[in-house]
Amino acid sequence: MEYRKHLLLALATISIGACCITCFVLFTGKVKLIVLSSAHFGQRMVSNTQASFRPRNCSMVDFKSIKSVLSPKARMRESRCPEATWLSEFYISKHLANRDIMDANVLNQRKFLAINVGCNKGYDAVEIMRMGSANTEFDVKNWTKTIKKIKGQLPQGVCGQHNLSPLQIPKGVPVVENAMVYCVEPMSSNIKMVRKVASSIGLDAKGLVMTQAAVSSSTGKVSFPKARPGAEAFGIKNCMNRPKDYPGCQEVEMVTLDDFYRANIPKQVNGADQYIDVLLIDTEGHDYEVLKAARSALSRTRYLEFEFHSFKPWIDTPLLKAIDYLSRLDFTCYWALKQRLLRITNCYMNQYSKHHWSNIACVKNSEIELAKHMESNFENAFLNQNVSHSDVQSEV
Repeated sequence: MEYRKHLLLALATISIGACCITCFVLFTGKVKLIVLSSAHFGQRMVSNTQASFRPRNCSMVDFKSIKSVLSPKARMRESRCPEATWLSEFYISKHLANRDIMDANVLNQRKFLAINVGCNKGYDAVEIMRMGSANTEFDVKNWTKTIKKIKGQLPQGVCGQHNLSPLQIPKGVPVVENAMVYCVEPMSSNIKMVRKVASSIGLDAKGLVMTQAAVSSSTGKVSFPKARPGAEAFGIKNCMNRPKDYPGCQEVEMVTLDDFYRANIPKQVNGADQYIDVLLIDTEGHDYEVLKAARSALSRTRYLEFEFHSFKPWIDTPLLKAIDYLSRLDFTCYWALKQRLLRITNCYMNQYSKHHWSNIACVKNSEIELAKHMESNFENAFLNQNVSHSDVQSEV
């Protein structure tokens, strides 16, 4: 799920209250950025009377339009290594909206919090922190360089994360000082490497917090694979039904996301409610196990991204069950593709039931500006097509 970045020049027009700001934004991003209209980071400020934004159900015409744009096989390929520019656009716009604020008290109220479950080599955690905090000390190029210096070789990511360029932060935007990203990783070789790299370049003192733990649907001890630093595609599944003394596995702590949330995340910071701005989950098949034991954490999560997989135990859970569960928790979910989104919630097609490696992005409906931005991305990519209303067949 780690983010691949592409440099692009975007003309962003952002509505903030009754004001409209038009600005050029230069950015790169695999982490997807979303457009918020609040002048205060971490505080939900809704300028209209709506309590939430919920997109309409897709029609037969919509289904036909979607099929005309993207085949099922192409969707599967495109969702493996998404380019979530919708999220980076959103945060860049927030930073720009705060550029002219001079009141130190207002600036000090801003905050950013992210949790990266299964952070592996730390690429995503570093880029998410850069995106949410505007702190350019979080530089994925420097992170990569330091890994190579410490390990003597560079562990390459499946999605080419080792070749990524850092998100371009506009000049003059204030850094969000109250920012934190939790990197939660069960594999010993990975967490040791990430801790050493973070300490070497001082990011452990800037809000990057490393925790060794496996996250699933229960607590206790679990057997987890041993592997070289940077190894991907390993998970709890690899050590299931192995003897305790199996040399390729070792015992690690296992927690639920709710347990981790209650133990580490205060309900309030500086007198304001603390939300999880970005939650990324990449557990090689255990993502739904994480989600179903995370109701408390999800109740305070603004943006969620997780993997859908053909690995056990994911393969035993229908995708629609997961989408319905998240809908009850007030999320709208999309296939995360390359710079575009394809809605799943209230737009479900039977072809989506096939398990395959892909990524899903969800937004809390009460995060109105972000929800509208993501839905607009979907509509522009898939529904603004010249599709005839005649000869529309039921979706398959």
